Amino acid sequence: MEGSCLCGLPSTGRALEFRRVETGDFLLFLHPALTTLPEELLVVLRSRRHPHIEAYWDRLAYIVL
Repeated sequence: MEGSCLCGLPSTGRALEFRRVETGDFLLFLHPALTTLPEELLVVLRSRRHPHIEAYWDRLAYIVL
């Protein structure tokens, strides 16, 4: 898969509580407190030298790792 990225964190006992949403080649895990899906979710991988991920949920910065 061109341009794909597998990112993750160590699994915890609470991992199964997350809601799984699949869209095409993208798999998203949502915290149970998030009851609605965004109209638009943009996930960006920035920088080759110091890569980090930015996610925008309906055009608002949601997470930066």
